[in-house]
Amino acid sequence: MARRTHPWLVSGLLALAAAVPYLSASLSRYRLVSLPQAERIFGGPFTGRPSVPVWEPLVTLEDEPGPSKQEPAPSVGRKAQEAPVLSLDAVPEGPVLEDPAHALQAFHEALARSERGQGIVRVSHFGDSPVTGDLISGESRARFQRIYGNAGHGWILPGRPWEWYGHLGVTLSDEGWTINTLVTPGRRDRAYGFGGASFTSRGGGVTRLATARTSPFDRLEIHYLAHPGGGSLQVKVDGEIHELSTRREEAGPAFESFSLAEDKAHSVTLRAEGDGEVVLYGMVLERDTHGVVYDALGANGAAIHHLSLMSEASWVSALKLRRPDLVILAFGTNESGYANIPGPAYERDYRRVIARIREALPGVSILIMAPMDRAERNAAGEIATMPSIPRIVEAQRRLALETGCAFFNTYLAMGGDRSAYRWYKVSPRLMTGDFTHPTRSGADRVARLLVEALRAPEAGPAASGRAELERPAGEP
Repeated sequence: MARRTHPWLVSGLLALAAAVPYLSASLSRYRLVSLPQAERIFGGPFTGRPSVPVWEPLVTLEDEPGPSKQEPAPSVGRKAQEAPVLSLDAVPEGPVLEDPAHALQAFHEALARSERGQGIVRVSHFGDSPVTGDLISGESRARFQRIYGNAGHGWILPGRPWEWYGHLGVTLSDEGWTINTLVTPGRRDRAYGFGGASFTSRGGGVTRLATARTSPFDRLEIHYLAHPGGGSLQVKVDGEIHELSTRREEAGPAFESFSLAEDKAHSVTLRAEGDGEVVLYGMVLERDTHGVVYDALGANGAAIHHLSLMSEASWVSALKLRRPDLVILAFGTNESGYANIPGPAYERDYRRVIARIREALPGVSILIMAPMDRAERNAAGEIATMPSIPRIVEAQRRLALETGCAFFNTYLAMGGDRSAYRWYKVSPRLMTGDFTHPTRSGADRVARLLVEALRAPEAGPAASGRAELERPAGEP
C-alpha cells in the first residue's frame, strides 16, 4: 500500500526549494522575484515611509525650492551606468493638463464666486504616501490660500494611523483608539467615512490636536458614525467642554459643528466617555470667511482599488456631508509594483469610484492626477523609469477622457522618462534615494505645477510642462 504524503510536508519542501536561491548570489537567476521586487510588492506599501521631514514650517511662495537635507546615495548594488544628467528644463512637449469635457468648470466657477466674497471652495485630494505626510497637498493648500484666501485647514483624521501621518501647521496625537483603514481593513461593514479611516473606542480613546498661528479656525466639525449603540464624546476646545452623543436610531455617517468665539489657533481634545461605542471618522477645521479649504486625504500604500472597496452607501453619504467642489484622485505609485496593472480590473475600479463621486456630488469637478515618475535599476544596470509607470499614466489619461474627468500628467510635468533619476541628481535633491518619494522641495515643485495648471487649464506655462506661478498683486 502506497504511503500517504502529508500536504504540510509537500508545502514545506516546496517552500524550502523556493528559498534556496536566496541563500547565494550565484543562484539568483533561479529566484521567483528579486529582493527589491519582494520588498516593493509585499513590504513597501505598509512599512515604507517617505524619506522626508514632515514637520516643517510652510514653504513660502518662492520660484526655486529652498535648501533641503541631502539624501545619501542609494544602496542599489553594482555601480550604475549613469547617463548624463539632463536639465530639469528639458521637459517633453505635450499638455500637462487636459480637460476637453470642461470638467473643471464647476471648480473655476466656485473660485470666481469666492473671489467675489461668496463662499468657500473645498478641494479634496485623495492619494498615497506624499499626501499622507501633507507634502504635495500642503504646498498646494498654501498657494491656493495665498491667492484666493484662507478658509481653513480642512479635513484631519482624529489620530495617526501611520507614524508619518501629519498635517503642516497642526500637531496631533492619539491614544486608546482601535484604528482601521481602507488599506488595512478591519471592519466588516467596510465603512471608513470620508477619509478612509475609522477610530473606535468604548472608553479611553483620546485625541489631542493643536494648530499653529498659521492655521486659525472658528468652526470645528466632528464627523462620526451615528448608530443605535453610539456612545458619548467629550469635545474640549481651549478649556470649554461640549458634549456630543453619537447615538441615533438610524446608522450612517454624521457630523456636528461647533462655532467658536474667536478665529485663531485652538487646541482640541476629544475623549470617548465609555457609555457606548464611539466611531470617529475625522475633524474639519474651517473659517467663517471666503477662500479655499484643501483636504489632504492620504493613505500610505493606497491604490484606487482600496477606495473602490469601501462601503458604497457609507462613502457616498460621507461625500454628501463634505461637499467638495473639486475631487483629486492621485494614485498609481503603489500600483506600479503590482502585476497585471493596468488592466480591465484597474479600469473598473476607477469607473466605480468616479461613478460614486458623481452619485454623491452631481456636477462636481473631478481630476485624475497621474503618479510621479518612479525608478529602479534595470537589467543593464541603469537607474531607469519603471516600465509600468508610463503604462499607468496612459491608462489614467484615457480613462479621464472617456469618463469626462480632467487629467493632470504629473509624470510629464516632472520631465517624463528618467525624471525621478534627474530629480535625485540635482542639488538640492528633489527625489529621495528610493526614487519613489519626493523630498519636501520636490513635493513643493509638483504642487506649483499642479496649482498653476488648475488655475489656468487652457493657457499659461503649465500647458507646456513649465510652471512659474503668477504672483498675486502686491506680492514681491
